[in-house]
Amino acid sequence: MMAAVFFCWGLIYGVVSIGIFLIQNLDEADWTMERRDSMILFGYCGIHGVLICHISPMDAAATLLLSVLAGCLLFACMTDCKTCMVFQFTWWIAGIVGGVLLFRSFTKDCIVLWSGELQREQRLLSLLLYILLQEVIFCRAYGRADCHAFVICAIVENAFGMNLLGYLIHMLLAFGGLAVTQAFRHNISRKGNLKQPVAFLPYITISFWVLLY
Repeated sequence: MMAAVFFCWGLIYGVVSIGIFLIQNLDEADWTMERRDSMILFGYCGIHGVLICHISPMDAAATLLLSVLAGCLLFACMTDCKTCMVFQFTWWIAGIVGGVLLFRSFTKDCIVLWSGELQREQRLLSLLLYILLQEVIFCRAYGRADCHAFVICAIVENAFGMNLLGYLIHMLLAFGGLAVTQAFRHNISRKGNLKQPVAFLPYITISFWVLLY
């Protein structure tokens, strides 16, 4: 078990480090990490490693894929917090991982966290509907990167047996976490809008792992 956790930690940390290395040569912003930031990243990778090993303790392929996904989401959170943007290659990699997990869910090796009554075909239809809603309608309410994150998370959630209800619960947890946190920070106006924009990716990511766990 400990070996698996260290493997996940190393892979997640490696994905984030490669992402930082790439954008150091692509972006004009200062992406030099201080020692404190490196220690925080070190801790986050360890937490993700434990969660992933709990989700897929007997599935090495799922563990590897989830670790890469965790690295992508963590990297997206970092860039969103620093510059309020996410580099497109992050979603390409995360999307491929989600697609592979979804493809594997059609085999006997898939891990089912939610055993609902819907068949695979019905779950796929609900996934397609959700993707359409996110990319066409919901994108008007928040950033395109947030829509991509919700879509990729939904693909992975579908691979683990969740349906439209699961995706909506994910959104509820993410927006609920954002509302509570910003209320304590007095960052919500009387009209219910944020006074100062904040990164939404961390709330999407945390609620995703809470839902899977």
